[in-house]
Amino acid sequence: MDRDIREACEVVAKKCDADETARLAALLNADFGLPRSCSNGCYDQLLARFAVSSGEEARQAAVRIRADRARLARLRMLKDSLYAEPSLFVISRVEAQPDVNIDENLIREAWQLSALLKSAEAWWGPLMAAWSSLASNFKTEEAASVALRVLVDAIHRMDKKMASRYGIPGEAEFDDCGK
Repeated sequence: MDRDIREACEVVAKKCDADETARLAALLNADFGLPRSCSNGCYDQLLARFAVSSGEEARQAAVRIRADRARLARLRMLKDSLYAEPSLFVISRVEAQPDVNIDENLIREAWQLSALLKSAEAWWGPLMAAWSSLASNFKTEEAASVALRVLVDAIHRMDKKMASRYGIPGEAEFDDCGK
């Protein structure tokens, strides 16, 4: 019987966060106030009254988790809106900082950020995911080395200064690294 009650309580408790003790107690009391059906009728007369409490640390963690979820939902909404209308990003900044001076630079930066995010998500994100997938499929060290050579060569051909800034070795240096 104890196990049955505990299992029933666990099902109900999953619907509540740690700081929602009053709600959990109400749900448990409502659930256990209903007649129970069982094969031998042992729960027909069961009456239970639940009092629920949680520790301060658990309550604070639940509040933080809920705030994090709300913040993440807001950031996702902002990201989606920013892609569609960068002006909403500017309005969001003004809302967060009412004394900010709106100038053309802020609006231009919002449009540039929007374009950069769109580009990164639509182009670079899938490209890097494909590269990662490709790299995980290499069966030999030689195949991985060939693929890395192609990538290094492409970076050097496209932007030697960037390759230098990030310390990406040139062809001769790359040969020395593999030995």
